[in-house]
Amino acid sequence: MVCGEIPKAVNLYEEAVQLLVKSCGELSRDCADAYYCCGSALLELGRMETNVLGAALEGDEDDEEDE
Repeated sequence: MVCGEIPKAVNLYEEAVQLLVKSCGELSRDCADAYYCCGSALLELGRMETNVLGAALEGDEDDEEDE
């Protein structure tokens, strides 16, 4: 996720998890790293989206105060 393309990373990690689950099983220890990386990417995506929405909401509050 160093590349900064979080949505792309999420999609790729999801594909990796699906492939590992098919070959190893859902609860296999071989899937642990993929689950962790996918979860981390999802967390970063959530933070990124929250920052975007938070900035938009802060802008709305300023508009109301001006009226």
